[in-house]
Amino acid sequence: MKFSLVPSLLLTLVSGVSATIYQNGQVRITDYPDTRINPTSYSFSTFSPNSSELSYKGRWDSNHVSWWSTPGLKFGFSGQQVAITFGSLTTNGVLVGYRVDGQDWQLTNITSNATHLLVSPSSPAINVTYPVNPSTFELRVTNWAYGVQISAVHLGKGEKLFKIPDFSRSIEFIGDSLSSGYTNSLEGLSSFAYGTGAGLGNTEYSITAYPGICLYDQLCFGNARGLVHQWFYTSDTSYRATQIYGDKPVLWDFSKQKPADLVIINIGTNDSNQANNVSSTDYVASYIKLIEGIHAVWPDAQVIIMSLWEGFYAYGNSYAQSQGFVSEIYGVYQYFNTQKYLSNPTLYNPRTNSTYSSHKASAPFVSYFNTTGIMQHNDIGPAYHPTDVGHIKVASHLIQYIKTKFNWPLYATGPEVFHDTLYSTILGLEGRDIKLELSKFDPIDTNGPNLVERRARLLIIFTSHSWYGKLSLSGRIIVPLIYNDDVKLNFYNIEGQFDHPMPSLIRRFSLPFHRLHASGKIIVPLMYNSDVQLNSPTPELTV
Repeated sequence: MKFSLVPSLLLTLVSGVSATIYQNGQVRITDYPDTRINPTSYSFSTFSPNSSELSYKGRWDSNHVSWWSTPGLKFGFSGQQVAITFGSLTTNGVLVGYRVDGQDWQLTNITSNATHLLVSPSSPAINVTYPVNPSTFELRVTNWAYGVQISAVHLGKGEKLFKIPDFSRSIEFIGDSLSSGYTNSLEGLSSFAYGTGAGLGNTEYSITAYPGICLYDQLCFGNARGLVHQWFYTSDTSYRATQIYGDKPVLWDFSKQKPADLVIINIGTNDSNQANNVSSTDYVASYIKLIEGIHAVWPDAQVIIMSLWEGFYAYGNSYAQSQGFVSEIYGVYQYFNTQKYLSNPTLYNPRTNSTYSSHKASAPFVSYFNTTGIMQHNDIGPAYHPTDVGHIKVASHLIQYIKTKFNWPLYATGPEVFHDTLYSTILGLEGRDIKLELSKFDPIDTNGPNLVERRARLLIIFTSHSWYGKLSLSGRIIVPLIYNDDVKLNFYNIEGQFDHPMPSLIRRFSLPFHRLHASGKIIVPLMYNSDVQLNSPTPELTV
Protein backbone atom coordinates (compact mmCIF):
# COMPACT_ATOMS: atom_id res chain seq x y z
CA MET A 1 0.00 0.00 0.00
CA LYS A 2 1.42 3.39 -0.98
CA PHE A 3 0.91 6.70 0.74
CA SER A 4 -1.47 9.22 -0.71
CA LEU A 5 -0.21 12.56 -1.95
CA VAL A 6 -1.54 14.78 0.82
CA PRO A 7 0.20 13.19 3.86
CA SER A 8 3.52 13.11 2.02
CA LEU A 9 3.33 16.81 1.29
CA LEU A 10 3.80 17.29 5.03
CA LEU A 11 7.46 16.55 4.40
CA THR A 12 7.99 20.00 2.88
CA LEU A 13 5.39 22.19 4.57
CA VAL A 14 6.94 22.50 8.02
CA SER A 15 9.15 25.57 8.00
CA GLY A 16 7.98 28.13 10.49
CA VAL A 17 5.30 25.90 12.01
CA SER A 18 5.21 25.74 15.80
CA ALA A 19 4.25 22.50 17.46
CA THR A 20 3.05 21.22 20.80
CA ILE A 21 4.71 18.05 22.06
CA TYR A 22 2.54 15.66 24.05
CA GLN A 23 4.12 13.09 26.34
CA ASN A 24 1.85 10.62 28.13
CA GLY A 25 -1.01 13.00 27.37
CA GLN A 26 0.77 15.90 29.04
CA VAL A 27 2.20 18.92 27.23
CA ARG A 28 5.97 18.83 27.29
CA ILE A 29 7.61 22.09 28.30
CA THR A 30 9.62 23.49 25.41
CA ASP A 31 10.40 27.01 26.59
CA TYR A 32 14.09 26.25 26.79
CA PRO A 33 16.46 28.65 28.60
CA ASP A 34 17.60 31.73 26.70
CA THR A 35 21.39 31.46 26.75
CA ARG A 36 22.21 34.66 24.85
CA ILE A 37 24.73 36.98 26.43
CA ASN A 38 26.57 40.20 25.69
CA PRO A 39 30.16 38.96 25.23
CA THR A 40 31.60 42.37 26.10
CA SER A 41 30.46 41.76 29.67
CA TYR A 42 32.76 38.76 29.94
CA SER A 43 36.49 38.22 29.89
CA PHE A 44 36.98 35.43 27.36
CA SER A 45 39.77 33.68 25.52
CA THR A 46 38.46 33.42 21.96
CA PHE A 47 39.23 30.77 19.35
CA SER A 48 38.52 30.82 15.62
CA PRO A 49 36.10 28.30 14.09
CA ASN A 50 38.94 26.58 12.23
CA SER A 51 40.99 25.88 15.36
CA SER A 52 42.55 22.46 15.11
CA GLU A 53 41.12 21.42 18.47
CA LEU A 54 37.54 21.67 17.16
CA SER A 55 36.05 18.47 15.70
CA TYR A 56 33.09 18.94 13.37
CA LYS A 57 30.76 15.94 13.18
CA GLY A 58 28.62 15.29 10.13
CA ARG A 59 28.78 17.68 7.19
CA TRP A 60 29.91 21.29 7.50
CA ASP A 61 31.05 23.56 4.68
CA SER A 62 34.14 25.78 4.51
CA ASN A 63 32.20 28.62 6.15
CA HIS A 64 31.49 26.36 9.15
CA VAL A 65 27.80 26.07 8.28
CA SER A 66 26.09 22.80 9.25
CA TRP A 67 24.04 20.62 6.88
CA TRP A 68 21.83 17.53 6.86
CA SER A 69 20.65 15.88 10.11
CA THR A 70 22.22 16.12 13.58
CA PRO A 71 25.58 17.69 12.65
CA GLY A 72 27.77 18.35 15.65
CA LEU A 73 30.75 20.08 17.22
CA LYS A 74 32.98 18.53 19.86
CA PHE A 75 36.04 19.66 21.79
CA GLY A 76 37.77 19.46 25.14
CA PHE A 77 38.17 22.51 27.35
CA SER A 78 39.58 23.70 30.64
CA GLY A 79 37.85 26.09 32.99
CA GLN A 80 34.18 26.64 33.75
CA GLN A 81 32.83 28.55 30.76
CA VAL A 82 32.00 27.75 27.13
CA ALA A 83 30.31 30.27 24.86
CA ILE A 84 29.82 30.15 21.11
CA THR A 85 29.22 33.01 18.69
CA PHE A 86 26.89 31.96 15.88
CA GLY A 87 27.18 33.67 12.51
CA SER A 88 24.70 35.28 10.14
CA LEU A 89 24.08 32.02 8.25
CA THR A 90 22.60 30.48 11.41
CA THR A 91 18.86 29.84 11.13
CA ASN A 92 17.11 32.02 13.69
CA GLY A 93 15.52 29.89 16.40
CA VAL A 94 17.26 26.63 15.48
CA LEU A 95 17.20 24.20 18.39
CA VAL A 96 20.48 22.66 19.52
CA GLY A 97 21.32 20.08 22.12
CA TYR A 98 24.56 20.39 24.07
CA ARG A 99 26.19 18.69 27.02
CA VAL A 100 29.36 18.36 29.03
CA ASP A 101 30.96 14.93 29.47
CA GLY A 102 28.39 12.25 30.28
CA GLN A 103 25.66 14.61 31.46
CA ASP A 104 22.18 14.78 29.92
CA TRP A 105 21.42 16.93 26.90
CA GLN A 106 20.57 20.58 27.54
CA LEU A 107 18.51 22.43 24.92
CA THR A 108 18.41 26.02 23.74
CA ASN A 109 17.24 27.99 20.71
CA ILE A 110 20.00 29.83 18.87
CA THR A 111 19.87 33.36 17.49
CA SER A 112 21.93 34.30 14.46
CA ASN A 113 24.71 36.84 14.96
CA ALA A 114 24.61 36.21 18.70
CA THR A 115 26.78 34.72 21.43
CA HIS A 116 25.32 32.03 23.69
CA LEU A 117 26.79 31.01 27.05
CA LEU A 118 26.31 27.24 27.10
CA VAL A 119 28.54 26.26 30.03
CA SER A 120 28.93 28.16 33.28
CA PRO A 121 30.06 27.29 36.83
CA SER A 122 26.50 26.13 37.60
CA SER A 123 26.35 23.69 34.67
CA PRO A 124 26.22 19.92 35.28
CA ALA A 125 29.66 18.24 35.42
CA ILE A 126 31.57 21.46 36.05
CA ASN A 127 34.11 20.95 38.86
CA VAL A 128 33.63 17.18 38.52
CA THR A 129 36.82 15.93 36.90
CA TYR A 130 36.29 12.19 37.29
CA PRO A 131 36.15 10.11 35.11
CA VAL A 132 36.74 12.69 32.36
CA ASN A 133 39.53 15.24 32.39
CA PRO A 134 39.63 17.64 30.60
CA SER A 135 35.91 18.20 30.18
CA THR A 136 34.34 17.44 26.81
CA PHE A 137 31.76 19.72 25.20
CA GLU A 138 29.43 18.39 22.50
CA LEU A 139 26.77 20.21 20.48
CA ARG A 140 24.25 18.73 18.03
CA VAL A 141 21.78 20.54 15.77
CA THR A 142 18.38 18.91 16.24
CA ASN A 143 16.36 20.50 13.40
CA TRP A 144 16.88 18.82 10.02
CA ALA A 145 15.76 21.89 8.02
CA TYR A 146 17.89 24.39 9.92
CA GLY A 147 21.55 24.90 10.63
CA VAL A 148 24.12 26.92 12.52
CA GLN A 149 27.26 28.78 11.54
CA ILE A 150 30.14 28.74 14.02
CA SER A 151 31.91 32.10 14.15
CA ALA A 152 33.93 31.71 17.36
CA VAL A 153 34.32 29.59 20.47
CA HIS A 154 34.99 31.30 23.80
CA LEU A 155 36.41 29.96 27.07
CA GLY A 156 37.23 31.60 30.37
CA LYS A 157 40.23 33.91 30.26
CA GLY A 158 43.46 31.95 29.96
CA GLU A 159 41.71 28.60 29.48
CA LYS A 160 42.56 26.14 26.70
CA LEU A 161 40.91 24.00 24.04
CA PHE A 162 41.85 20.34 23.66
CA LYS A 163 41.44 17.99 20.72
CA ILE A 164 39.24 15.01 21.58
CA PRO A 165 40.39 11.96 19.58
CA ASP A 166 37.85 10.32 17.30
CA PHE A 167 36.33 7.05 18.40
CA SER A 168 37.81 4.00 16.70
CA ARG A 169 34.67 3.13 14.73
CA SER A 170 32.35 5.19 12.54
CA ILE A 171 28.88 4.89 10.98
CA GLU A 172 27.30 6.78 8.08
CA PHE A 173 23.49 6.87 7.85
CA ILE A 174 21.86 7.63 4.50
CA GLY A 175 18.15 8.28 4.20
CA ASP A 176 15.11 10.51 4.13
CA SER A 177 12.57 11.66 6.74
CA LEU A 178 12.70 8.31 8.52
CA SER A 179 16.39 8.73 9.30
CA SER A 180 16.27 12.45 10.02
CA GLY A 181 13.55 12.27 12.70
CA TYR A 182 10.80 14.11 10.85
CA THR A 183 7.77 14.79 13.16
CA ASN A 184 9.65 13.54 16.23
CA SER A 185 9.85 15.57 19.41
CA LEU A 186 13.52 16.48 19.00
CA GLU A 187 13.76 15.60 15.29
CA GLY A 188 17.36 14.47 14.68
CA LEU A 189 18.04 13.69 18.34
CA SER A 190 14.92 11.49 18.40
CA SER A 191 15.68 9.52 15.24
CA PHE A 192 16.62 5.85 15.01
CA ALA A 193 19.78 6.86 13.14
CA TYR A 194 21.00 9.01 16.02
CA GLY A 195 19.81 6.41 18.52
CA THR A 196 21.79 3.69 16.78
CA GLY A 197 24.98 5.71 16.39
CA ALA A 198 24.94 7.10 19.91
CA GLY A 199 23.42 3.95 21.40
CA LEU A 200 26.34 1.79 20.30
CA GLY A 201 28.66 4.03 22.29
CA ASN A 202 32.20 5.13 21.40
CA THR A 203 31.15 5.47 17.77
CA GLU A 204 31.39 8.40 15.38
CA TYR A 205 28.18 8.89 13.40
CA SER A 206 27.01 11.10 10.56
CA ILE A 207 23.41 11.29 9.30
CA THR A 208 23.11 12.33 5.66
CA ALA A 209 19.33 12.35 5.45
CA TYR A 210 16.63 14.84 4.47
CA PRO A 211 12.81 14.57 4.49
CA GLY A 212 10.98 14.15 1.21
CA ILE A 213 14.04 13.23 -0.82
CA CYS A 214 13.97 10.36 -3.30
CA LEU A 215 16.79 7.99 -4.05
CA TYR A 216 16.23 8.43 -7.78
CA ASP A 217 17.54 11.75 -9.10
CA GLN A 218 14.36 13.74 -9.67
CA LEU A 219 12.21 16.41 -8.02
CA CYS A 220 10.48 14.90 -4.98
CA PHE A 221 8.42 16.97 -2.53
CA GLY A 222 10.52 20.09 -3.02
CA ASN A 223 13.89 18.30 -3.18
CA ALA A 224 15.41 19.18 -6.55
CA ARG A 225 17.83 16.24 -6.60
CA GLY A 226 17.80 12.64 -5.41
CA LEU A 227 20.17 11.07 -2.90
CA VAL A 228 22.00 9.14 -5.59
CA HIS A 229 23.28 12.57 -6.60
CA GLN A 230 23.11 14.70 -3.44
CA TRP A 231 24.86 12.26 -1.09
CA PHE A 232 28.14 13.20 -2.72
CA TYR A 233 27.68 16.90 -1.86
CA THR A 234 28.28 18.93 1.28
CA SER A 235 24.89 20.61 1.51
CA ASP A 236 21.42 19.10 1.60
CA THR A 237 18.46 20.00 -0.62
CA SER A 238 16.89 22.59 1.69
CA TYR A 239 15.74 26.08 0.77
CA ARG A 240 18.61 27.59 2.73
CA ALA A 241 21.04 25.52 0.63
CA THR A 242 19.66 27.04 -2.56
CA GLN A 243 19.94 30.50 -1.00
CA ILE A 244 23.64 29.96 -0.32
CA TYR A 245 24.74 27.75 -3.22
CA GLY A 246 22.04 28.16 -5.84
CA ASP A 247 22.29 25.23 -8.24
CA LYS A 248 26.05 24.80 -7.72
CA PRO A 249 26.59 22.91 -4.45
CA VAL A 250 30.09 21.86 -3.42
CA LEU A 251 31.19 18.23 -3.57
CA TRP A 252 31.84 16.74 -0.14
CA ASP A 253 35.46 16.08 0.74
CA PHE A 254 35.31 12.60 2.28
CA SER A 255 38.87 12.97 3.58
CA LYS A 256 37.66 15.53 6.13
CA GLN A 257 36.47 12.81 8.47
CA LYS A 258 37.28 9.31 9.52
CA PRO A 259 36.23 6.72 6.89
CA ALA A 260 33.01 4.94 7.74
CA ASP A 261 33.30 1.35 8.93
CA LEU A 262 29.57 0.84 8.49
CA VAL A 263 27.00 2.49 6.20
CA ILE A 264 23.29 2.08 6.96
CA ILE A 265 20.79 2.99 4.24
CA ASN A 266 17.04 3.44 4.57
CA ILE A 267 15.78 5.09 1.39
CA GLY A 268 12.89 4.66 -1.01
CA THR A 269 9.73 5.63 0.83
CA ASN A 270 9.34 8.77 -1.27
CA ASP A 271 10.27 6.93 -4.46
CA SER A 272 7.44 4.49 -3.82
CA ASN A 273 4.92 7.28 -3.29
CA GLN A 274 2.51 7.49 -6.20
CA ALA A 275 3.04 11.26 -6.36
CA ASN A 276 6.62 10.73 -7.55
CA ASN A 277 6.02 7.72 -9.79
CA VAL A 278 9.56 6.29 -9.69
CA SER A 279 9.71 2.99 -11.54
CA SER A 280 11.19 -0.15 -10.06
CA THR A 281 13.86 -0.12 -12.76
CA ASP A 282 14.98 3.43 -11.98
CA TYR A 283 14.90 2.79 -8.23
CA VAL A 284 17.06 -0.33 -8.44
CA ALA A 285 19.53 1.28 -10.85
CA SER A 286 19.88 4.27 -8.50
CA TYR A 287 20.37 2.04 -5.45
CA ILE A 288 23.11 0.10 -7.22
CA LYS A 289 24.83 3.30 -8.33
CA LEU A 290 24.72 4.74 -4.79
CA ILE A 291 26.30 1.62 -3.28
CA GLU A 292 28.91 1.53 -6.05
CA GLY A 293 29.78 5.13 -5.10
CA ILE A 294 29.97 4.25 -1.42
CA HIS A 295 32.26 1.30 -2.14
CA ALA A 296 34.51 3.57 -4.20
CA VAL A 297 34.79 6.09 -1.35
CA TRP A 298 35.08 3.55 1.48
CA PRO A 299 36.20 0.19 0.05
CA ASP A 300 36.49 -1.37 3.51
CA ALA A 301 33.06 -0.30 4.76
CA GLN A 302 30.23 -2.73 5.38
CA VAL A 303 26.83 -1.63 4.03
CA ILE A 304 23.44 -2.46 5.56
CA ILE A 305 20.36 -1.83 3.44
CA MET A 306 17.09 -1.74 5.37
CA SER A 307 13.68 -2.85 4.20
CA LEU A 308 11.13 -0.04 4.17
CA TRP A 309 8.15 0.45 6.46
CA GLU A 310 5.31 2.56 5.12
CA GLY A 311 2.87 2.65 7.97
CA PHE A 312 -0.09 0.39 8.68
CA TYR A 313 -3.64 0.07 7.45
CA ALA A 314 -6.81 -1.44 8.86
CA TYR A 315 -7.22 -5.03 7.73
CA GLY A 316 -10.52 -6.51 8.83
CA ASN A 317 -10.52 -6.46 12.61
CA SER A 318 -6.74 -5.95 12.83
CA TYR A 319 -3.89 -4.10 11.13
CA ALA A 320 -1.35 -4.92 8.43
CA GLN A 321 1.94 -3.28 7.53
CA SER A 322 2.53 -1.48 4.24
CA GLN A 323 5.88 -1.97 2.56
CA GLY A 324 7.57 -0.61 -0.52
CA PHE A 325 10.02 -2.04 -3.04
CA VAL A 326 10.27 -5.30 -1.09
CA SER A 327 11.64 -7.50 -3.88
CA GLU A 328 13.67 -4.63 -5.34
CA ILE A 329 15.63 -3.95 -2.14
CA TYR A 330 16.27 -7.61 -1.54
CA GLY A 331 17.33 -7.93 -5.16
CA VAL A 332 19.92 -5.17 -4.66
CA TYR A 333 21.29 -7.11 -1.69
CA GLN A 334 21.50 -10.26 -3.79
CA TYR A 335 23.18 -8.45 -6.69
CA PHE A 336 26.06 -7.22 -4.55
CA ASN A 337 26.60 -10.70 -3.13
CA THR A 338 26.96 -12.48 -6.48
CA GLN A 339 30.31 -13.92 -7.37
CA LYS A 340 30.17 -12.03 -10.66
CA TYR A 341 30.07 -8.67 -8.93
CA LEU A 342 32.50 -9.50 -6.10
CA SER A 343 35.13 -10.84 -8.49
CA ASN A 344 35.50 -7.39 -10.09
CA PRO A 345 33.30 -4.74 -8.42
CA THR A 346 31.96 -1.84 -10.44
CA LEU A 347 32.49 1.56 -8.82
CA TYR A 348 30.85 4.94 -9.41
CA ASN A 349 32.54 8.33 -9.83
CA PRO A 350 30.18 11.28 -9.12
CA ARG A 351 32.55 13.82 -10.68
CA THR A 352 32.25 12.21 -14.10
CA ASN A 353 28.89 10.51 -13.47
CA SER A 354 30.37 7.29 -14.78
CA THR A 355 31.20 3.79 -13.57
CA TYR A 356 34.47 1.90 -13.82
CA SER A 357 35.93 -1.48 -12.82
CA SER A 358 37.97 -1.87 -9.67
CA HIS A 359 40.06 -4.66 -11.21
CA LYS A 360 40.31 -6.51 -7.92
CA ALA A 361 38.10 -8.89 -6.02
CA SER A 362 36.14 -7.92 -2.94
CA ALA A 363 34.81 -9.81 0.05
CA PRO A 364 31.02 -9.54 0.58
CA PHE A 365 30.14 -6.15 2.06
CA VAL A 366 26.36 -5.68 1.70
CA SER A 367 23.89 -7.01 4.30
CA TYR A 368 20.09 -6.89 4.46
CA PHE A 369 18.18 -5.80 7.58
CA ASN A 370 14.50 -6.76 7.60
CA THR A 371 12.44 -4.30 9.64
CA THR A 372 9.22 -6.33 9.47
CA GLY A 373 7.66 -6.84 12.89
CA ILE A 374 9.73 -4.26 14.76
CA MET A 375 6.98 -1.65 14.89
CA GLN A 376 3.23 -1.97 15.29
CA HIS A 377 0.45 0.31 14.10
CA ASN A 378 0.53 2.55 17.18
CA ASP A 379 4.23 3.22 16.59
CA ILE A 380 3.27 5.36 13.59
CA GLY A 381 2.10 8.90 14.40
CA PRO A 382 -0.65 10.97 12.79
CA ALA A 383 1.81 12.39 10.24
CA TYR A 384 2.54 8.88 8.90
CA HIS A 385 5.99 8.68 10.48
CA PRO A 386 7.29 6.70 13.48
CA THR A 387 6.75 8.06 16.97
CA ASP A 388 9.65 8.56 19.36
CA VAL A 389 8.98 5.07 20.72
CA GLY A 390 8.93 3.66 17.18
CA HIS A 391 12.38 5.10 16.53
CA ILE A 392 13.67 3.70 19.82
CA LYS A 393 12.42 0.24 18.85
CA VAL A 394 14.09 0.37 15.44
CA ALA A 395 17.36 1.62 16.96
CA SER A 396 17.31 -1.12 19.61
CA HIS A 397 16.85 -3.88 17.05
CA LEU A 398 19.45 -2.40 14.73
CA ILE A 399 21.99 -2.14 17.54
CA GLN A 400 21.54 -5.81 18.38
CA TYR A 401 21.83 -6.75 14.71
CA ILE A 402 25.12 -4.83 14.42
CA LYS A 403 26.42 -6.36 17.63
CA THR A 404 25.66 -9.88 16.40
CA LYS A 405 26.55 -9.45 12.73
CA PHE A 406 29.80 -7.53 13.12
CA ASN A 407 30.76 -8.40 16.68
CA TRP A 408 30.66 -4.78 17.82
CA PRO A 409 30.70 -4.44 21.61
CA LEU A 410 28.19 -2.05 23.17
CA TYR A 411 29.85 0.83 25.00
CA ALA A 412 26.91 3.10 25.86
CA THR A 413 26.63 1.92 29.45
CA GLY A 414 25.46 4.99 31.31
CA PRO A 415 25.18 8.43 29.70
CA GLU A 416 21.86 9.44 28.17
CA VAL A 417 21.13 8.70 24.52
CA PHE A 418 17.49 9.69 23.89
CA HIS A 419 16.40 12.79 25.81
CA ASP A 420 13.05 13.42 27.52
CA THR A 421 11.89 9.81 27.48
CA LEU A 422 10.92 9.33 31.11
CA TYR A 423 7.49 7.90 30.39
CA SER A 424 7.05 6.75 33.98
CA THR A 425 4.38 6.95 36.66
CA ILE A 426 4.98 7.67 40.34
CA LEU A 427 2.23 6.30 42.55
CA GLY A 428 1.63 6.59 46.26
CA LEU A 429 -0.59 5.65 49.20
CA GLU A 430 -2.43 7.70 51.75
CA GLY A 431 -1.23 7.58 55.35
CA ARG A 432 -4.23 5.52 56.44
CA ASP A 433 -3.26 2.76 54.02
CA ILE A 434 0.27 2.23 55.25
CA LYS A 435 2.28 2.27 58.43
CA LEU A 436 5.99 3.03 58.55
CA GLU A 437 8.19 2.32 61.53
CA LEU A 438 11.83 3.06 62.13
CA SER A 439 12.95 0.17 64.31
CA LYS A 440 16.03 -1.59 65.65
CA PHE A 441 17.73 1.64 66.64
CA ASP A 442 21.38 1.26 67.45
CA PRO A 443 22.78 4.57 68.77
CA ILE A 444 26.38 5.12 67.71
CA ASP A 445 27.23 8.63 68.79
CA THR A 446 25.57 11.90 69.69
CA ASN A 447 26.14 15.11 67.86
CA GLY A 448 24.32 17.66 69.97
CA PRO A 449 20.81 17.86 71.40
CA ASN A 450 18.28 15.56 69.76
CA LEU A 451 20.78 14.40 67.17
CA VAL A 452 21.90 10.80 67.20
CA GLU A 453 23.24 8.53 64.49
CA ARG A 454 21.24 5.36 64.25
CA ARG A 455 21.49 2.25 62.20
CA ALA A 456 17.83 1.71 61.48
CA ARG A 457 15.45 -0.56 59.65
CA LEU A 458 12.48 0.97 57.89
CA LEU A 459 9.51 -1.37 58.25
CA ILE A 460 6.71 -0.77 55.73
CA ILE A 461 3.39 -2.35 56.62
CA PHE A 462 0.43 -2.15 54.23
CA THR A 463 -2.76 -1.94 56.30
CA SER A 464 -5.22 -2.30 53.39
CA HIS A 465 -5.58 -4.16 50.12
CA SER A 466 -5.65 -0.95 48.17
CA TRP A 467 -3.21 -1.94 45.44
CA TYR A 468 -2.42 -4.90 43.27
CA GLY A 469 0.40 -5.92 40.97
CA LYS A 470 3.98 -6.94 41.61
CA LEU A 471 6.53 -4.73 43.31
CA SER A 472 10.08 -5.82 42.64
CA LEU A 473 13.03 -3.58 43.41
CA SER A 474 16.70 -4.32 43.73
CA GLY A 475 19.93 -2.43 44.13
CA ARG A 476 20.71 0.55 46.34
CA ILE A 477 17.81 2.82 47.16
CA ILE A 478 18.40 6.41 48.22
CA VAL A 479 15.40 8.01 49.88
CA PRO A 480 15.56 11.83 49.92
CA LEU A 481 14.36 13.31 53.18
CA ILE A 482 11.84 16.12 52.98
CA TYR A 483 11.56 17.75 56.37
CA ASN A 484 9.98 20.57 58.34
CA ASP A 485 11.94 23.63 59.42
CA ASP A 486 12.41 22.19 62.90
CA VAL A 487 14.31 19.19 61.56
CA LYS A 488 18.07 19.30 61.90
CA LEU A 489 20.04 17.10 59.53
CA ASN A 490 23.68 16.55 58.81
CA PHE A 491 23.08 13.69 56.41
CA TYR A 492 20.51 14.36 53.74
CA ASN A 493 19.60 10.93 52.46
CA ILE A 494 18.99 7.53 53.92
CA GLU A 495 20.36 4.65 51.93
CA GLY A 496 19.30 1.03 51.93
CA GLN A 497 20.27 -2.13 50.11
CA PHE A 498 17.13 -3.85 48.89
CA ASP A 499 16.60 -7.02 46.91
CA HIS A 500 13.08 -8.21 47.50
CA PRO A 501 10.37 -9.31 45.03
CA MET A 502 6.97 -8.48 46.49
CA PRO A 503 3.93 -10.39 45.13
CA SER A 504 0.58 -8.72 45.52
CA LEU A 505 -0.43 -10.91 48.50
CA ILE A 506 2.46 -9.80 50.70
CA ARG A 507 1.76 -6.59 52.58
CA ARG A 508 4.90 -5.91 54.55
CA PHE A 509 8.62 -5.67 53.93
CA SER A 510 11.54 -3.83 55.44
CA LEU A 511 14.47 -1.79 54.19
CA PRO A 512 17.71 -1.58 56.17
CA PHE A 513 19.13 1.94 56.33
CA HIS A 514 22.17 3.45 57.93
CA ARG A 515 23.68 6.82 58.80
CA LEU A 516 20.40 8.57 59.55
CA HIS A 517 20.76 11.88 61.42
CA ALA A 518 17.40 13.51 62.01
CA SER A 519 14.98 14.95 64.51
CA GLY A 520 11.46 16.23 64.01
CA LYS A 521 8.94 15.28 61.36
CA ILE A 522 10.20 13.49 58.22
CA ILE A 523 8.24 12.85 55.03
CA VAL A 524 9.40 9.90 52.96
CA PRO A 525 8.19 9.86 49.32
CA LEU A 526 7.39 6.34 48.17
CA MET A 527 7.93 5.24 44.54
CA TYR A 528 6.61 2.10 42.87
CA ASN A 529 6.78 0.28 39.56
CA SER A 530 4.28 1.53 37.00
CA ASP A 531 2.32 -1.76 37.08
CA VAL A 532 1.37 -1.19 40.71
CA GLN A 533 -2.20 0.11 41.01
CA LEU A 534 -2.94 2.32 44.01
CA ASN A 535 -6.11 4.01 45.26
CA SER A 536 -4.55 7.36 46.05
CA PRO A 537 -2.36 9.76 44.08
CA THR A 538 -0.69 11.05 47.23
CA PRO A 539 3.04 10.28 46.88
CA GLU A 540 4.09 11.12 50.46
CA LEU A 541 3.76 9.70 53.93
CA THR A 542 4.53 11.32 57.22
CA VAL A 543 6.65 9.27 59.59
